[in-house]
Amino acid sequence: MIDVTDVHFRKFMSLFSRRSQLWTEMVVENAVRYNLHGPTVRDAIALADIENPSVCQLGGSDPAALADAASMVVREWGYREINLNVGCPSDRVAGQGCFGAALMKEPELVRDIVSTISRQVGPEVTVTVKTRLGVDEFESYDFAKGFVQTVSEGGCRHFIIHARKAWLSGLDPHQNRTIPPLHYDRVYRLARDFPHIDFTLNGGITSLDMAEDALHGRWRSATPPPDEEEMLMQELHKMRGPRPLRGVMMGRAPLNNPCVMADVDRRFYGELNPPTTKSRRVLLEAYLDWVDREYPECLGVYGLHWRVIKPIIGIFAGQSGHRTFRYHIDVISRGESDRLSASEIIRKAMDIVDDHSPHVLDQPIVDPGAPALPLPLRPTNGKNRAAQADEWEIDEVAAILAKGPMKIRRNAPDFLSKASQKKREHERRKMFREGKLSGLAETETMQESTVCECVWEIEGERDFNGESEVRTVGCQFGRPMSGVDGCGVPGDELDSPASSSSGCGTDTGSGSTRTKAGGTEGEEF
Repeated sequence: MIDVTDVHFRKFMSLFSRRSQLWTEMVVENAVRYNLHGPTVRDAIALADIENPSVCQLGGSDPAALADAASMVVREWGYREINLNVGCPSDRVAGQGCFGAALMKEPELVRDIVSTISRQVGPEVTVTVKTRLGVDEFESYDFAKGFVQTVSEGGCRHFIIHARKAWLSGLDPHQNRTIPPLHYDRVYRLARDFPHIDFTLNGGITSLDMAEDALHGRWRSATPPPDEEEMLMQELHKMRGPRPLRGVMMGRAPLNNPCVMADVDRRFYGELNPPTTKSRRVLLEAYLDWVDREYPECLGVYGLHWRVIKPIIGIFAGQSGHRTFRYHIDVISRGESDRLSASEIIRKAMDIVDDHSPHVLDQPIVDPGAPALPLPLRPTNGKNRAAQADEWEIDEVAAILAKGPMKIRRNAPDFLSKASQKKREHERRKMFREGKLSGLAETETMQESTVCECVWEIEGERDFNGESEVRTVGCQFGRPMSGVDGCGVPGDELDSPASSSSGCGTDTGSGSTRTKAGGTEGEEF
């Protein structure tokens, strides 16, 4: 996002997730070639001490110039993925000749650009394309399919698709993000028709719940008919497994409410969230420590103040103190920027929020009652969580439990309806009688407000802290889970005779939010 995803924004986002893939704003190839160390380019693409997987996005239409710019970025900053922007409808981009979304009309040129960049940067650097489903009057699925087919001939194996078309005249950038309708089904159809290519979905994703649904192929639409949706998803899951997409990209949502990204690592990668997500105070202090270290010269420079402040302006979105924080940030920065640094302005506004809304800075960002390190449920085409849980057959649970020593754990979250809970209890009793379940008294009842997690341990693998050679994984309602033990999930435990001591477990799979699957890499955020 131009003038948004600079180094300050990306550093702030890295405090929410270690695994989410972070993208630079689009940088024009000649700006890199002739002003690589200038402040504008530096702030746009510098990595500072950001350790997340990062992508540098370039814009332009000259294959040789783009290849030169890409090689300079790789050599100077160490990027391992270069993205070509073929989707921006802004007049600052598409209105300046064949640039941005206008390139969709020349797929052969895009193919040549990808091929030229790939040859120059070498096989260790991935070259991807971010595009839309159509442009102007070229809006059919066949057009999008032909574009992907042609560009993939140049070596592109990963497309990030904004699931709507672009109008290059008549609509401003904001309208181009809202007026053309979304067509998620076309992205899934591309994933079906090109099984050797990865696809990431972008557009209209405003929460991690939506990202999870999109990643697994659950969406609601008026078209195509529901039976067509079901057939499409069945084909996709047969070809690509439970996650038909490589990832999901989010942009405006974390800009407006950064805390929406606080649970990415746990939900999509099966890892603990960074300690900086403990509270907004911890998050802001970590960011301000970085600002003081990297930008000590920002005292009295209002423009630099705003670049530092902009990423955190929505941190109280949906919370008490949101308007107070924004108002006083604006008043203080305008009136005292000549004698206060950006971090001092933010800390002063934090003190005012503390007085106005006590404890909001110290409230947990992530729900402390959330299950420890879950992996997403399998796709159920938009059904609610109770229905999702019912989709799992009991023989799947039995197959998991048969893998070895296990523990039975009582847990607090309530995802099941009362009828579903009774059905689940009946199935668990049946498993006990058939000898598939041990360590649980047949007469023991399950409370209506609880569900059961089944956990087993596998010897010989280290957990993600590297401190134990016991791997703990499990299932909840038949879905895989990891890291259940030792992660603060409330509930009593009943050890089976065969179970051994447990530690905090490793993840059993990977996901994404760019938010990406396979590596989100993120919440493509």
